[in-house]
Amino acid sequence: MLKVELIGNLGKDAEAKEINGNKFIEFSLGCTTGKNQTTWVRCSMFGERPNLMPYLKKGAKYYVTGDLIANAYVNQQGQPTVSLDCRVRHFAIISTPQQPQQQTAAPKQVQQQAPQQAPQNLVGASYAQPTTPMPPVPPTTQGEDALPF
Repeated sequence: MLKVELIGNLGKDAEAKEINGNKFIEFSLGCTTGKNQTTWVRCSMFGERPNLMPYLKKGAKYYVTGDLIANAYVNQQGQPTVSLDCRVRHFAIISTPQQPQQQTAAPKQVQQQAPQQAPQNLVGASYAQPTTPMPPVPPTTQGEDALPF
């Protein structure tokens, strides 16, 4: 299993999806890897988390840890390529995009919009996926050390 730590910006708003009854959130994280070079990683968080959706907006900066998976495939042009996917285990909000400037003339139709900035108590907050507890380590007998060599 490959563990990875990523810091990057969301390329578009996250999407809530469901496959075979399993709900998850998917988003693309653009990570700067060099001068003017960005590597995109498709991230998935499993479980139902509607309360996170308002904060997973385009431009938000996140710190993500998880399991990295490289998927090789042939694209539509017939070229072999690789996609990087991350099953998110932990993430933290680094920053959220700034709210757009208010327009002087308000449109007649009012649409309900999700907040663009995380409350101050959420910036820097983190979330960890629930994990199964590790089994207890069996006690060693006297005279034996815990090392296998």
